[in-house]
Amino acid sequence: NLKTVSIPLPLREPEDIVTALVNHCSPATRLLVVSHITSPTAIVFPIAEICEAFKALNVPVCVDGPHAILQERFKLHTLGCDFYTASCHKWLCAPLGSGFVYAAPQWHDSFQPARLSWGRIQPATPEHWSDELLWTGTRDYSAFLSIPYALEFFEQFDLDRLEIRNHALARYARTRLLEIPG
Repeated sequence: NLKTVSIPLPLREPEDIVTALVNHCSPATRLLVVSHITSPTAIVFPIAEICEAFKALNVPVCVDGPHAILQERFKLHTLGCDFYTASCHKWLCAPLGSGFVYAAPQWHDSFQPARLSWGRIQPATPEHWSDELLWTGTRDYSAFLSIPYALEFFEQFDLDRLEIRNHALARYARTRLLEIPG
C-alpha cells in the first residue's frame, strides 16, 4: 500500500514539509521514502528534521539523494536517515550507472541480497556485511569504481568559490532571459 504525500506550495517554512509528512503517517506506515532535493521543483527537504520526527514515530527513512550530491554539504551519518541512495552521474559527473546505497549500521544484518555474490560462495562467513551485495557476476564495474575519482576531481576545486561562480552565472542567465520580449 504505497501512499504519496503532496507538499503544499508555496512553502512558508521548512517545518511545513515535516508536518505534512508526519500528518500522513499512520500505524501502518513501514517506511518513508523522501527526496533530499526534489527533481521538478528543486526544493531542499529538511532531511535531519524529517529523520528526527520519523525516528520518534519508529518509522525508518530512506532518502533519495542524487540531486543533493555536491549541491548540499552534508555527512550521511549526521542526517539520521536509515538509508540513503543516490546515482552519481548527475551532479558528481561520474559515469551513468554509478551510485550507492547507504544503510545505517543497525540495518546491516537485515540486508538480504536478491542474488548471491562471491561473498556468500566463499566457505567462510563474509567478513563485512556488504560482501554478499557486491560483484554479482561478469559485468563492467568501471562506473562503480569511478566514484572515488569523481569525488577526488571535485575536491581539487574550492567548492565555496565554485558555488559562488555558478550562482552568479545563474543570476546572469535569469537577467538575460527576463530581457527577452514576450
